[in-house]
Amino acid sequence: MTNILLILLLGLLSGITLTLMDRIDEHRIVEQHRTLLAYLAATATAASMAWSIELFPVLYPFLFGMCVEWIIKDKIDFPSHVFFLFLLTLYFGWRIDLLWLYAPYLALFLAVRYVSGSLLRRRLGGKPGFFRWYYASYWEKFVCDIVLAIALSSFSIVVYVVGFTVACLYTKRLLPEKEDCHA
Repeated sequence: MTNILLILLLGLLSGITLTLMDRIDEHRIVEQHRTLLAYLAATATAASMAWSIELFPVLYPFLFGMCVEWIIKDKIDFPSHVFFLFLLTLYFGWRIDLLWLYAPYLALFLAVRYVSGSLLRRRLGGKPGFFRWYYASYWEKFVCDIVLAIALSSFSIVVYVVGFTVACLYTKRLLPEKEDCHA
């Protein structure tokens, strides 16, 4: 029970710091000391994700795969995002042993994300009804994470992803984008 709570808390921490980093740098929710705050959030995000993997190595394919997906989809476009990825890449390089251990699961995760998040999304995501909702919500990503959890026989991934997703959603709600004053 203690491990489940710890995994959930690590998912919450990683989701909060990641979304905070994004809100500060990309969405400019603060102006004063924005760069410093964005870099602090990036450091906290990389540290929380590395700590998560260090305590629960089974999270490696999800977190490494998520970073690879962001690079492939060109979602790393702000200085704090690059810095976060640089720091986490240093950790991934230090723990290269996990890459060899989890390579098949990482490949599976990336393949499932590509098929679901790109190929099927182009065909089904714009259709009204269920598929539009499925792709507009976090459910599509969550289903991919469940596939990874099943492949690894690890409930820990599901718990972490639930915490991560809830944290991202609520941090976005608590810190909405600034309204454009010039519109």
